[in-house]
Order: sequence, then C-alpha cells, then structure tokens
Amino acid sequence: MGRDDRRSPKFGTESARNLSIFVREGEDRAEILSLGVAFSHLHRGFLRDVDVSAEISGWIGETQSNALIAHANPADAALREMADRLGKHGERGAISGFGQMTISNTLSTLAQSQAGCERIATTPLPFVYSLMVRRTTYLYCWLLPFALIESTNWFAPVFAAVVAYVFFGLQAVTNELELPFRNVQNGLPLDAMCRVIEISACEALDQKAPPIRTPENYVLT
Repeated sequence: MGRDDRRSPKFGTESARNLSIFVREGEDRAEILSLGVAFSHLHRGFLRDVDVSAEISGWIGETQSNALIAHANPADAALREMADRLGKHGERGAISGFGQMTISNTLSTLAQSQAGCERIATTPLPFVYSLMVRRTTYLYCWLLPFALIESTNWFAPVFAAVVAYVFFGLQAVTNELELPFRNVQNGLPLDAMCRVIEISACEALDQKAPPIRTPENYVLT
C-alpha cells in the first residue's frame, strides 16, 4: 500500500477470481478471502501504526484476530495462515495442485509488496542528508540576491524570492515522500484501498458490499 503497494487492491479481484476457479467449496473460499481482507487491514495498521482489530474481527472473528495481532508481524502471520489453509485444502483434495500454485503466486506477490512497503516505512531519510539540503538551501537563497544585484538591480529580491519558493517547495515535497503512509492530506489512501478489497471480496462471496470511500473535503484517506 505504498509505492509498490498500488498492486494490493488487485488481491480482491485476482484472488477472488482464482478462488472461484480452483476452490469450489464456498466455505473454503470465504475462509481464504476473509484472511486476505484481514491481511490488507493488518498491513495498513503496521504502516500507519493504528489499531485495526475492529475492522478485521468482522471478517475472521475476534479470537483469530487477537491471535494474529499478537504476532510481531500480524500481516505476515495472516499470509502464513492463508498458506496453511491452502495447504490443508490441497491435502483433502479441495483444490488441485495447479490451483495451489496459482494462488501461491498471488500470495508471493502480496508478500513482496508488503516487504517493499515495510522497507519504505522503516527506512527514514538520513538526518545528515536532510540537514545538508536544508542548510544548502538557506545559504544559496541568502547569497543569491548578491549575485543578481548587478544584472537585475532592484529586481534581485523578487528573483531570489521565486527561487527560494521553488527550493523550499522541493524540500517540503521531499519530507512528504519520506513518509508516504501517514494519514495526512498527501498520504496514500490506504483506507480507500482496503475498502476496494473489501468490496471485491463481498461481491465474490455474494454478500452486501460496503460503500466505496469518497473524498471528504477533497481528501481521500
């Protein structure tokens, strides 16, 4: 659900389609899809450091949701649980070997996206880099009018102000890109992404789907 996680909403449609093809038992299909929805919320909870127990308990039950949240990496625990259920269904012939391989590839893609997002969330911009950029920007904008005064006369402060606006704007953009998962105006809409997955899962299970999230005050969370 970050730069690499734009593919995550595909879980709802791709996995639902694969499960409909390879897993004929409705209960087995609902079990894996519900864990997939729980995974998306648990992943969002890790990236934003928020409690998502209320969102996942309705899908997998309070007991299992508490068991997953107790793990050091709840989202990874949900993926392992999905893989375990997939293996058990294969053992009793509820899913073919090719079906197991196809769905396993989808789980691997989710794991790769999860790892990429966690690296982004846990690897901040080095302080020395941000400090040098800030100090260089201040120094450059302070010295620029003296370099322009001979050629631009009294327009020098105007040109310097425009350049300063651009440079400080780029610095602000850098700070925003450093933490893309925060629940702020320019953060990634993780809530909306999880809702898309919920809608796809509900439609695959012939359940009433929740309404799609819409922007509030032009901000989509």
